[in-house]
Amino acid sequence: MKRALCAIGWTLLVSTGMAQSMPPKISKVEGSCANGNDHFVMTIHHDRFTDTKHGSMHLYVYEGPLGNGWIRSKVNLDQARSFVCKETRTRWLPDDSTPIDE
Repeated sequence: MKRALCAIGWTLLVSTGMAQSMPPKISKVEGSCANGNDHFVMTIHHDRFTDTKHGSMHLYVYEGPLGNGWIRSKVNLDQARSFVCKETRTRWLPDDSTPIDE
């Protein structure tokens, strides 16, 4: 499943034309949540991931107790890991009610 999620991340980069410009910064975190469930979080940061309302953003590809999918957000990698592990009740963005699952 993790390979499929990495492929989703690269597909998103290529489909948005980002693979042709400056290289993105990519970080991956795998481990166990506090409840013992495994999680995987990959973040892709690129200057073109911007939002007029929220500014520069990261693309997170994730798998864990939250499910699997991707979302753009400003949170740091540790916060994203806690979202994926369902260890926090805060949101990815101030006006988001749930992450985007696709």
